[in-house]
Amino acid sequence: MSGPGDFRRALGRSAKVILSLCAIVGGVEAVIAGLFDAMKKLTLLLAFLFVIGHLSAQTQSEMNSDAAARLEAADAKLNRTYQAVLKQHADEEVFLTNLKEAQRIWLKYVDLHLKTVFPLEEGEDPRVVYGSIYPLDYAETKIPLLEARIEQLKGFLE
Repeated sequence: MSGPGDFRRALGRSAKVILSLCAIVGGVEAVIAGLFDAMKKLTLLLAFLFVIGHLSAQTQSEMNSDAAARLEAADAKLNRTYQAVLKQHADEEVFLTNLKEAQRIWLKYVDLHLKTVFPLEEGEDPRVVYGSIYPLDYAETKIPLLEARIEQLKGFLE
């Protein structure tokens, strides 16, 4: 039979085990907290490097040139896509008539939209009115319109 002393010894051993487990868990928590801290720092470093890597153009002039090149590429892609649709549907006279009219009106829309976003009085210089960032802003406004139209035109390709 066990007496009160045995119960106290068992309780003491249980307490030691519980305290040991708490110390281990506390150590594990510290390690996990350290890992999370390291992960946060690594994430911030990677984000910083990503941003720096995409900032190849440093001056306003370089950024404007980069935007102009992206705009030219998007415009060229739009023209290639439009020509591919024309070629693929060359024997569909009604379709071609409607497509050409739609494209003419869409181009007019883009022109008027840009004039709405960047309004100018007769004879005003946009670089004076909007500053040296105007070419970049203009390109960044027009490129998504071109990309959306490219996707629309791709819908006509098989």
